Amino acid sequence: MSISEWPRWIISSVTDHFDEGLTDINLYVNNQKVEEDHQTVIIDIDHDFEKHDSNNYTIEVRLSIVVQIVDDSDIYSIADINGTILTLLKSIPIYRYGLDSSLFGCLQPISKVRINNLGRIQPANQVQRSIIEQEFKMIAKE
Repeated sequence: MSISEWPRWIISSVTDHFDEGLTDINLYVNNQKVEEDHQTVIIDIDHDFEKHDSNNYTIEVRLSIVVQIVDDSDIYSIADINGTILTLLKSIPIYRYGLDSSLFGCLQPISKVRINNLGRIQPANQVQRSIIEQEFKMIAKE
C-alpha cells in the first residue's frame, strides 16, 4: 500500500458516499465539467497529510459543497437539498478502490458544518446557490 494511492481512494469514496445519498441530483467532483442542470451539487475535496513517525499519518479533508438550483418556483427546494447533505456529513468510509476495495478507514467530522445561503446570484437570473463546508480527520498507517 502506498501513500500515492490515498488521494484517489479519498476522492472515489467521498464521491460514492454522496452519490448514494443524493439521488436525482447531478453530482460533480473536483473541477469536472459542470452542465447547467436544474439541480446540481459540486463537491470540492481538499486534503492534507501529516506524517507523525515512520508510517503513521493524520489525514485532514475539507469538503466545500456548492448547491445550485436553476429556475425553481419552490423557494425551499435548496433548503431541502442542504438538509439532505447535512444527513450525509457524518463518518465517511474510505475504501481501497483499485486495490482490493477493503475499508481503509473512516473520515470523522472535526468541525461544525457551515452553510452559506447565497440566494440568487444575480437578480435577473433564476439561479440560487448555497455553499456547505465541513472538515474531517482520519488516522492512517502506510
